[in-house]
Amino acid sequence: MKADDLYDSIGTMDEELLERSETAGPTERGNVNVRMIAVRVAALVAAAALIVGIVLILKFVLGRNTPKNSFDPADDPVLKEFVLAGATQPTDGEEPDQNDYPDTEDGREAYRLDYVAWEKERSQRLSLITTYGKEKAFDAVQRFASRSLQAVLADRNGQNCVYSPLNIYLMLGLLADSTGGDSQKQLLELAGSDSVEDLRARSKALWNRLYSNSESAKCILGSSVWLSRQAEKAYQQKTLERLAANYYASSFIGEMGSDEYNRALQTWVDRMTGGLLQNSVKSLEFDKNTTIALFSTILFEEQWLIPFDESKTREETFHAAGGDATVPFMHYEGTGTYYRGENYIAIPRGLSGSVMWLILPDEGVSVDEIAAAESLVDLWRGDLRDVTKARLHLGLPKFDVKFDANLKGVLQKLGVTDIFEAGKADFSQLFRNGGAHSVSEAVHAARIKVDEKGVKAAAYTKVSEQRVRVPEYEDLYVTFDRPFLFLVMGDSGAIPLFAGVVENP
Repeated sequence: MKADDLYDSIGTMDEELLERSETAGPTERGNVNVRMIAVRVAALVAAAALIVGIVLILKFVLGRNTPKNSFDPADDPVLKEFVLAGATQPTDGEEPDQNDYPDTEDGREAYRLDYVAWEKERSQRLSLITTYGKEKAFDAVQRFASRSLQAVLADRNGQNCVYSPLNIYLMLGLLADSTGGDSQKQLLELAGSDSVEDLRARSKALWNRLYSNSESAKCILGSSVWLSRQAEKAYQQKTLERLAANYYASSFIGEMGSDEYNRALQTWVDRMTGGLLQNSVKSLEFDKNTTIALFSTILFEEQWLIPFDESKTREETFHAAGGDATVPFMHYEGTGTYYRGENYIAIPRGLSGSVMWLILPDEGVSVDEIAAAESLVDLWRGDLRDVTKARLHLGLPKFDVKFDANLKGVLQKLGVTDIFEAGKADFSQLFRNGGAHSVSEAVHAARIKVDEKGVKAAAYTKVSEQRVRVPEYEDLYVTFDRPFLFLVMGDSGAIPLFAGVVENP
């Protein structure tokens, strides 16, 4: 069973309503959507949000020891004095909402025209993945996620863990396009690409495929390049233009370590992460020796297709490795699907356009053993032939997981080593004196919070219900009352956005 098929089977919704929504024209579709939202408004109060960011810090080594939504930074009073170029995002337009238009003939015509224009632009963006090869692009990210999961979990020391495979993968493209020689070769190998041109096209196709900004689903990506005024003449302008064209990276220049430049950085990150990381953003600062910082962000917002009923949440026992803990457990009963792997069971929970896999190891089996299992790759790819429908009796703890990972160590384990070594790092595509720079710091910090309404998560990497019809199925009782894994898969279950482990909620 492929990802699309699996996603379709996650919940048995009102098929007539879904069919009307999917086949309706813009005006009719808007009305259907309004009715659907009205039915679910009491349960779907808050949207899920996932945010992740990446920062790469490179420093001179010569003479020293070793959004909110998309926006134009030039319009921001804090950022505008540092802007070199504000890159054009794949789309700055939200899907038109018929509720925003007057209920008149002119209003309906205006909505129709705006919707047609929006849909045309969206179709053009989505065609990039078809031209490049959807399976080829998705397979590369899935393989990277499978490899990186084990490396990241190895550094968690038995603690909770969460990270974003997609975010790190997109950063590989930014890095590869900034490097040369063996540095670039190692990055391309990890990304599963045979040339920087191929990875560039793949990254752009993935970016446009995933980018969305509608009321029901948001996946807003962003990136930026932060330059040091002291090394202004060393930068390769063509590379900055290439990063803007293919990775939508806005560029800034200022005095590293100054209060003004630090404030600009904090403003940009706060805007691109929708204000959900304010406490973390306040501590973001540039070291005065930094020559360049690369950021990549993702703002993800969706709702459970069928939310958990808050009235059924109750205190229960979670058997953590360090001892039992009493925590709130959410409960769901209804038709669903499950996959029985070797030594584990996996339950998919549907979001608006994504899937969250909940993976419970069998008694006596550790989460690390499951993370290393070959069958887990099938979950990344959605290539499952033994998915079974059942009437689920699901118990899941509400959890709030935070994690800091040494991304430098992870990348080195995965074969990317030269960019961290003075004398070996080759940033010749980005700097005229490319051998004088190396990555000095790589840290991935993340947080994910799951409750009855959905999923919220925030992260950055610093490198310095509808009612269902219930047929007669077997009853399956699954309670996640011991350490388990989770995967958040975007694009109807095809792209690994987040992954991690809950050792103790």
